[in-house]
Amino acid sequence: MPVGSDVSAFEDSLVSVLENQPAGSEILVAHDGSYDDPFNLTDEVRFITGQTDQLVDLVASATRQARSRFVHVLAPGFRATSGWIDAALQQFERQDVAAVAPVIRRADSEKIAAAGWGDHGGRLFHPIASGATHVDRGDASHVLGAYLQASFWRREVLSSMAAAFQSRCTSEATYAYGRLLAAGQWRCALAADSVVRQTHDVLAEPANYSRGQRLWAIKKAIDPTTRKVPWSKLLTAILRPGFTETIGQVNGPKMLAEMKSRLQIERAVSSSDHGTIIKLPPKSANKRRRAA
Repeated sequence: MPVGSDVSAFEDSLVSVLENQPAGSEILVAHDGSYDDPFNLTDEVRFITGQTDQLVDLVASATRQARSRFVHVLAPGFRATSGWIDAALQQFERQDVAAVAPVIRRADSEKIAAAGWGDHGGRLFHPIASGATHVDRGDASHVLGAYLQASFWRREVLSSMAAAFQSRCTSEATYAYGRLLAAGQWRCALAADSVVRQTHDVLAEPANYSRGQRLWAIKKAIDPTTRKVPWSKLLTAILRPGFTETIGQVNGPKMLAEMKSRLQIERAVSSSDHGTIIKLPPKSANKRRRAA
């Protein structure tokens, strides 16, 4: 759990985890050294000091010191719910799953903020099922990645992501990690019965030129088969929301050199590197050996 700059939102998230903490789990709180633990939680929480207050840095610092096979990132602005970990952990029984996306619902309604993200309809890094009240069967097939702020991972895979792509921008890191998973023959699964509540609209990112340019360049840097977006595509996008983002994708090659300089794809753990994956014990045994 990264503290970040919004301490009040962090403490709200922490309370939700303490109230719903699974047996056998460890709570890691990562901060930049400024959090003074006003509630004296050292017996319940392990505090880790990172170099900055940026979410990507704090997640990387905590992951390096985690002891479990699986880690769950829950950032300020999100609340845990009863049993939210159970359905997510079961997804890791599949050997090709390295990350799991919960269903993120708004705190004040049953509307979905995101059920993972994907690339579709000309948009890159688009929240799946946003605005809906339930997850359709086809939604799971469109999931390319999980939002880093609320996501489950094989610990060694997540640790390798920070080493493979250098960025302190949460959206850039989230998109790159999803693309690196695909490059390493991993999958991100959707756990439809794992629910996290969003209390702050921290996932929203307005469509703009810079976003389109950066995301296209990340995609191309990781997947060389990515095609250049033709200018003719602007004709079909001109009347749609996010038109400026499409222009950014067209001009994505101008950012490609920078994104390549941040990327060391060989440092990302691939499915073939992982070797034999030990399956989870039966659910009854999991109650005593849960990891978060």
